[in-house]
Amino acid sequence: MLHYDPSGIDLASLIHLESTLPPGFSLQALDADLTRQLDADLEPHALQVFDSVQEFLDDGLGFGAVQNGRLACAATSYTRSSRSVEVAISTRPLFRGRGLAAATAARLLRECLREGLAPRWSASNPVSQRLAVRLGYKPAGLCEVLYLRSAS
Repeated sequence: MLHYDPSGIDLASLIHLESTLPPGFSLQALDADLTRQLDADLEPHALQVFDSVQEFLDDGLGFGAVQNGRLACAATSYTRSSRSVEVAISTRPLFRGRGLAAATAARLLRECLREGLAPRWSASNPVSQRLAVRLGYKPAGLCEVLYLRSAS
């Protein structure tokens, strides 16, 4: 997996990317109703690591591209510490290729910067890798991801 350095992220560029959200969509902070819409079509997302919707709302960060009340794209904190956030971004298959991920991720990154949190990004697929660069990240090398197997 490639790891990315957030030092090249520029606030003006993030604001510009947010403004490219297509007509008919709005960028919204995730509330309880929108968070409950995080499902298999939007993986990876915060509910894979936070124990509940309420825990995510209390301790996480998230924004979505919403059309007619439906969450089309979500950018969430996959993990969060006192200094950083690991970004998770996903778009429903029906809505891909419209620039929703760039606008939604830009909104989350802007919030991270406002809160003094370093937005961490790592990617194993070319789409996520290109998005990272578009958002201002710089490739920083490889990182190894370890998975724990359950005992069952």
